[in-house]
Amino acid sequence: WLCDQLLDMGKELRAVPMLDRDLETVVLVGSPNVGKSSIVRSISTGLPEVNNYPFTTRGMTLGHIMDDDSEERICQIMDTP
Repeated sequence: WLCDQLLDMGKELRAVPMLDRDLETVVLVGSPNVGKSSIVRSISTGLPEVNNYPFTTRGMTLGHIMDDDSEERICQIMDTP
């Protein structure tokens, strides 16, 4: 029983994106169906699912905002359900 719970927790933790502690982080939080995923998709490297119905985002999505000239990461942006 305990092993099954630990395995389930491990699966859940693997689905959480790894944050770079050295980069600034922007987390978008808001009501359902207001465009958080669309913002992440349009300004970063993140590819969250975008559809025209509420509760499309089922997990966290991490993207990076890049400097156009140097192609270095400026900050990371996260979309949350």
